[in-house]
Amino acid sequence: RDRLIEYADKQEIFNINQLSGQYTLDTISSCLFGIETNSLKNENATLIRHLKKFFTIDFTNIFLYILLISPRLAGYLGKKGYSILPKDAIDYVSTIVNHVISRRRQHLETRNDFIQMMIAHEQESKDDELTSEHTETKHPQQQRGTLKKTLTDKEIFSQGLVFLVAGYETTSALLSFFFYFMAIEPVVQEKVYEEIQQELGD
Repeated sequence: RDRLIEYADKQEIFNINQLSGQYTLDTISSCLFGIETNSLKNENATLIRHLKKFFTIDFTNIFLYILLISPRLAGYLGKKGYSILPKDAIDYVSTIVNHVISRRRQHLETRNDFIQMMIAHEQESKDDELTSEHTETKHPQQQRGTLKKTLTDKEIFSQGLVFLVAGYETTSALLSFFFYFMAIEPVVQEKVYEEIQQELGD
């Protein structure tokens, strides 16, 4: 909002797609990993540069062509560590995410995001397992229930990365089209503004 007001006050031309992308990156990173990227104010930060690499296709990466030609071979190579995603970006972001996961497990911080949901599910599964073992000790004849599957740290990171990659372009494109439509339809824009004021206020 502040950035848009700044552009409006200066009557400055700007790239709405880029702005939407920055906002989307900040939002998804926060909702998934609890990471504050703040790319709207600091677009050259190391973390942001690495995150942006996930959305840039490197056509010189031979693994990309193997993936298209032979998915089975690509699956085998994937297990060996090959990927269409840049390794330095994966290593950098995964280190940060693993640090966040570690802090959550130690209850040093709590947030309402994807990682916190996974940690909570993990704890519930451990509690259920302890309860089940206790029940078995008291009642050996009682059949043990099915244990819940929890995700490993690597799986948590991978799932989050899928959400990030899948949600970034789609959301930023949608926002860009929304702003474009608002710009060419002032009557609709006014109705949207009035509804926002009515529901949310200033």
